[in-house]
Amino acid sequence: MAKGIASTRLQREDSFRLRAYGSIRSFIDGGERKLSNSFFFSRQQSQRPSECPEYDSVSMSKLRRESSFLRRGSVSSSWSISDSSGSGSNNSGNSQTQSQYQQHQQQLQQHCRDPLLGWLEIAISYREAFHSLDCTMVRARDLPAMDAAGLADPYCKLNIITPEAHTKYTRWQRTKTVHKTRNPEFNETLQFVGVEPEELGNSLIYVALFDDDKYGHDFLGAAKVCLSTVHSTSQYRISVPLGVEDQYSNAAEMAQNWPNGKMLLSLCYNTKRRALVVNVKQCINLMAMDNNGSSDPFVKIQLKPDAHKNKKHKTSVKWRTLNPIYNEEFYFEASPHDLNKEMLILTVWDKDLGKSNDFLGSLQLGAQSKGERLQQWLDCIRLPDHFHEKWHCLAPDNPAH
Repeated sequence: MAKGIASTRLQREDSFRLRAYGSIRSFIDGGERKLSNSFFFSRQQSQRPSECPEYDSVSMSKLRRESSFLRRGSVSSSWSISDSSGSGSNNSGNSQTQSQYQQHQQQLQQHCRDPLLGWLEIAISYREAFHSLDCTMVRARDLPAMDAAGLADPYCKLNIITPEAHTKYTRWQRTKTVHKTRNPEFNETLQFVGVEPEELGNSLIYVALFDDDKYGHDFLGAAKVCLSTVHSTSQYRISVPLGVEDQYSNAAEMAQNWPNGKMLLSLCYNTKRRALVVNVKQCINLMAMDNNGSSDPFVKIQLKPDAHKNKKHKTSVKWRTLNPIYNEEFYFEASPHDLNKEMLILTVWDKDLGKSNDFLGSLQLGAQSKGERLQQWLDCIRLPDHFHEKWHCLAPDNPAH
């Protein structure tokens, strides 16, 4: 009888151990599969479909190495869990592997978080006899939409980045604008003269894409191509992904000339008053219209077409300055439905006593705007009772004419 009880207890304990081991093993295997699936899914999201085989083979092999490392890291971490009672040297090695795995996973997560803004196909050749680097912008694909119709007006700006992380030329090269498309065919060659052969090894070609608009050129994407693979005997052709803006794209944007200055504008739709609140914050770098090298600027604001017959507003005059600060609010009665069909028009003027005022610049925001202007207008409607603030460039044309 005692032997039977002991045998039953032993069977129960073995069964419990088997069930426990099975649940732990399935948990570990499930974690490995989940990690591998998430990595594979991230790779699928960050890559184009298989119909575009021209991607850089170096980056593809790097992704494969990362995948295999990640798989090895997950196996090593599960082994360290199940064998935590081993020797000290094993624990030390496993902890080192775990730390490497965690660091690598953080880098992968950061890489996967970076949005993909499209693709750029570029062809580069070097003519050593002329010390000339020829960059052909072939085409771009899947660029971000900038207007309500889902289109853009893209163009490229190029420069060479030296090993010291500086731009080689103060003037950025620019392609023509291709209108009303997210898949532009540029087919334009830009030439950089004065490039020595020894510079190719550690330099980069930097390409930034912008949307052409008179109220500000909005960023579309940027790419870097290493010049060490460029040979004097053949043309190097590659498709590269477009990433987020950085210091070089900001420099390319700042290099663009805006003689009429910029305006900082804040918008809010007030649901209690059922009104659009316009806060004119400030302007910078306005044109000088007076003999003393200054201006006396003020801003006129109106909403068109105006279903509620709101009056036109204007700010106070700021005397003798090209960088006026206003911080003045104005209310326009309107419904969210009305705002989808209306346009906010702001014009900046130089106050002249005894004669007509001089026009300094204009800005229009509405559902027919593009880029940052359209984004601010839609944010104002979709996220009411919050102020949405952005800088915009002033255009040289007067919308009243």
